[in-house]
Amino acid sequence: MKGSNEMKNSTRRVRRIVALTGAAIIAASGLAACAGDGGSGGGGGSADGTVTVVTLPAAFSAPVWLGVEQGFFEDEGLTVKTTMVPNAAAGVPLLSSGQAQFGFGNIIPFVLARTNGVPLSFVAGSTATVATDGDDTDCAASKTGGSINTAADLEGGSIAVPALKAAPELVVRAWLKAAGADGDKIDFVQLAPDAALQAIDKGDIDASYLFEPWCTMAAAQGYHIFDYPASKAVPGLPDGTVAATEDYLSKNPEQAAAFQRAFKKSVEYTKAHPDEARAIVGEELDVPADVLADLHLGDWTPDVTAGNVDQAAALLMDFGWIDEAPNADDMIFSGS
Repeated sequence: MKGSNEMKNSTRRVRRIVALTGAAIIAASGLAACAGDGGSGGGGGSADGTVTVVTLPAAFSAPVWLGVEQGFFEDEGLTVKTTMVPNAAAGVPLLSSGQAQFGFGNIIPFVLARTNGVPLSFVAGSTATVATDGDDTDCAASKTGGSINTAADLEGGSIAVPALKAAPELVVRAWLKAAGADGDKIDFVQLAPDAALQAIDKGDIDASYLFEPWCTMAAAQGYHIFDYPASKAVPGLPDGTVAATEDYLSKNPEQAAAFQRAFKKSVEYTKAHPDEARAIVGEELDVPADVLADLHLGDWTPDVTAGNVDQAAALLMDFGWIDEAPNADDMIFSGS
């Protein structure tokens, strides 16, 4: 599979951005372990209004980048610093250790963390999955001209996901089940999006679950986008949320409420200015300009509700990942 040099360079740059966070994640994991199994740390707020936000190499991180650019956080007396990690699960140790105050991610890993003793609550939403094929921010990709064209075709084969026992695997399993395919007959392999596409080229795997901007980049490089798992299996599920530890929220309620106001304003601005959203995703993730016009941004949604938490918990219980749902109301930070 051959793409332009610009596309290949862009892919390498995004890979480097993600790889550079590895040392920070390892250090944070150690600190979180020292804090105890519950991971109840993270109460540290900054007296000067500086907060650190964990972002992901995904389009739903756009509101925080645009919010900083537009001065929404500064208007609330906040200085926002960002650090990027490859997936939401990798950001949880940064939150529980106090190295970051807010973290992006799909709703699934944060609900899962809560049931595993890490007391996280939702401060805001970013995007939710949509029910229309091709409009969502995730996709399933395979080799063009190959044998994988439906979910059922994957039985006896393999699919890559960015993280195992996390939102990507769960969404894919729900999609397979909805399509009548047996997820237990499919090998799940953890690979970053760029590595997954390379593995498809080599024949090491059959398909990959991707999210934007990787879906649009893969399509531009000639891969076969054959389905949209989240829109089929979990329409309306928040795939972009912002969470924080209860410890931080209880000790810094005014700062957290200020962040919530600024972030929700950022989401509304992002929704009203899609061209600016695409442009800033291009800047932050080095996505080529000719790809940005086709980038799917999803459904910008500034709130996470108790109903969303219940939906995520039901999905986790359906596949036996948790035994009991958390109290949904306890996971929603009301702010002010």
